[in-house]
Amino acid sequence: MDWKQAEKWKEEANSTERNYDMEWSWDCGFKLDYDGPLIHVSSRFYKNNGDIFDGSVSFYIGDECVFTREFSCRHINILREDVLEYVASVRNNIHNLVINNISVFITKDMQK
Repeated sequence: MDWKQAEKWKEEANSTERNYDMEWSWDCGFKLDYDGPLIHVSSRFYKNNGDIFDGSVSFYIGDECVFTREFSCRHINILREDVLEYVASVRNNIHNLVINNISVFITKDMQK
């Protein structure tokens, strides 16, 4: 396989296997990677009367929204602090759930 064939393979593989924004790619020396985000955060806030900002933060696995939290803050700096704290808390909780339940994520074949 040369680079031209490798690039063609990558394009075909990525066009048919769109799993959660995961993507096949070639690295130097024909190292094949399959990388991408599994969980992502999406948020949007609107400025309303005065300095009140309303909106939400949603967590997605692939294209599926898993949960959303609404925010309404009287000042943009308060919104920033609240959102950063919330996202950090969710991230830590997800991390702890994975670490404490790692056996669920590993198949029996991998445990041998």
